[in-house]
Amino acid sequence: MMRRILSTIVLALVPALLQGQALTPAEREPILESLKMTTMKLMHMSEHHTAEEWNWKPAPDRWSLGEVAEHILVTEQGILEALKGPFNESTTSLSEKAQMPVTQIAAIMRDRSAKFQAPAQVTPSGRWATPAAWREAFEANRKALIEFAKSGADVHGHVLPHPAFGMMDGEQWLAFLAYHTERHVMQAEEVMHDANFPGHHAMDHAKDHDMDHDMDHDKAAEHEMEHNEKHE
Repeated sequence: MMRRILSTIVLALVPALLQGQALTPAEREPILESLKMTTMKLMHMSEHHTAEEWNWKPAPDRWSLGEVAEHILVTEQGILEALKGPFNESTTSLSEKAQMPVTQIAAIMRDRSAKFQAPAQVTPSGRWATPAAWREAFEANRKALIEFAKSGADVHGHVLPHPAFGMMDGEQWLAFLAYHTERHVMQAEEVMHDANFPGHHAMDHAKDHDMDHDMDHDKAAEHEMEHNEKHE
């Protein structure tokens, strides 16, 4: 009789245990590291480019730096809103969870050879007029995203469907956001390294200056070595 009662209690607790799991440190750290890295790159990008550079497009069917940044922010805003809202109203069982591991999500997102069509709701449309306006909105949203990732939210007990990856829990969605941003930071870097990018010549000049500085430093070191040899 007692064994039957204990079995009933354990079975009743299992769903609650499955649905009450926050991120572990091992799950959280790679996500936070990725968000930290892309935050630095995106802030630098928005602060150190002119309006011409921000809006320049390599081709009519390719995005500018501003459009890439807009897509990143709109995507993050929408998913964070869902994670804090409808996501928390949808409990799940293990059978409903997507089986795709976070490492596979990372690999897919970081593979720039594979192309995806952005959904209409996150396609750039000029939501922020200037890099400064975008940066203000990005800072606020990224802070909220990081706070959510650090919180004890029940990320493993709820799911939302992804159009390509199927049902995903909170860890998978946070990982998707982090590595989705990495993907588009790489896209922005491709734009900046285009031979026709307005700031390309300025970048080359800076590199030449650094190279000249290094050469002068090497010559000075060589001269000092010769001087020392003569006085040994």
